Amino acid sequence: ADQMTAITQIANKIEGYGKAMDTIINVVIKRSYEGDWVCHDKESTPLEERKANIGAAAAERIAAFLGIQEANWTRGIKEWSDDEKHFTWIYEADFTFGKRTIHAIGKAGTRDKFFGFADGQWKALEDVQEDHIRTAAFRACRKEGVRQALGLRSIPLLKLKELGYDINKIKLAGFKDTGKALSAEQKKADS
Repeated sequence: ADQMTAITQIANKIEGYGKAMDTIINVVIKRSYEGDWVCHDKESTPLEERKANIGAAAAERIAAFLGIQEANWTRGIKEWSDDEKHFTWIYEADFTFGKRTIHAIGKAGTRDKFFGFADGQWKALEDVQEDHIRTAAFRACRKEGVRQALGLRSIPLLKLKELGYDINKIKLAGFKDTGKALSAEQKKADS
């Protein structure tokens, strides 16, 4: 009987909850700027299968706007690879929206091509800007926490369009089917 009562109470509230979440997602999308959403799909992925995720700057604005609480931040941990040739910065924190709390982890390291690769080769550690890696790990944690708290992971592009977002404003950080990143010219040709 207790379980039946609990299920009935949930059923009575679920429609209102659904409408409230739809309203929140709608506001988030309407307050999104150009480049706030990023699509990482391969170039051969049909439009109807492509998905986008919200970026770090947008997550920060959304967290402030909706009052998402952040707590229990780690100071940041630097982990070295077994061979001591590469490192990764890791941040962790808890993100609370309403009564739901999410634990998120953000990582960035010297093996991320964005930081450690240039001119066709891996950079020497002394040429890598560690402050940038550390900042990226911190931002990755916040982005992941906000995305999980609001359910903003892997949103279909066509759903974003249906909700009123101009999908031409989505940043394409896609990849060739071979796994290589698209060049700026290829991205323009695809749009």
